[in-house]
Amino acid sequence: KRPETATHILNWSKKNRIINAHVYLYAKGLLNSKRERMLLYARWTFMRKMRPSLKKICKAINLHQVPVKLVFGKGDTITPEHNADYLLANAPSFVEFQEWEAGHLLLREKYYSQLAALFK
Repeated sequence: KRPETATHILNWSKKNRIINAHVYLYAKGLLNSKRERMLLYARWTFMRKMRPSLKKICKAINLHQVPVKLVFGKGDTITPEHNADYLLANAPSFVEFQEWEAGHLLLREKYYSQLAALFK
């Protein structure tokens, strides 16, 4: 509701190295519109408690033989590719990994054709 307060907190967090430059720029860019601010707040408050059990996920992938395609952006510090390591190590027959020159925001128009190709 108060972008000036959020901007102040972001600036302070970056200055004190609580967040890195990528997260800072990402969040700052989303503070420009009320809609984007509300969506960012909703995402961050919802996702903060999301801690999926990779062990259970791998067990289900292997048990049900579910093909999984993981796509990560190179240099993404918000969802880094090392998060895929456990799945790749424990369900290698079913997990396919791709890394794109994309950063964090893979759902951009310039990646639509690559994304569509994943589902063919």
